[in-house]
Amino acid sequence: MAREPLRDHDPLRIGRYRLTARLGSGGMGVVYLGLAPNYPEGDGSQVAVKVLRPELADDSEFRARFGR
Repeated sequence: MAREPLRDHDPLRIGRYRLTARLGSGGMGVVYLGLAPNYPEGDGSQVAVKVLRPELADDSEFRARFGR
């Protein structure tokens, strides 16, 4: 998967993950490459962090389907 630099408006952190690049975007939102923290619950591994478009994130039915 191609990595792109973060854009000016992209967040630098989401939750406990530090974002390092964009992996892609589409109809549902943006996928970022993140790093897990290096403290006891994390090992510094790379993770994919998907951020949903606001209109999808506000839809409780969509969130339930996405969670499954």
